[in-house]
Amino acid sequence: MEVEWKVDSIVHDEAWNRIRRITDEVSAMAPKASIIVDLGGGSGWFGMHLAQRHPGAKVISVDLAPRPGEPKVTHLKASVLNVPLDSGIADIV
Repeated sequence: MEVEWKVDSIVHDEAWNRIRRITDEVSAMAPKASIIVDLGGGSGWFGMHLAQRHPGAKVISVDLAPRPGEPKVTHLKASVLNVPLDSGIADIV
């Protein structure tokens, strides 16, 4: 059975515009970030936008049920309450 997704274009555009605004604001806080951690990242879409703004950075998406889909993002299965990364390694979380 094939599923067909239908998304309202206005809702879709507003959601992506909001993500772009947020990633712009976050990116401005650490313009030379080399390691970015996206907590609760799911498929890594938010991390993907950060990776586009920081081409040389390593982006790590942490989620209990990661859904790898974005190759520019490293997906890590873990709880945000117990992230298996060294403290202080990230420039942006």
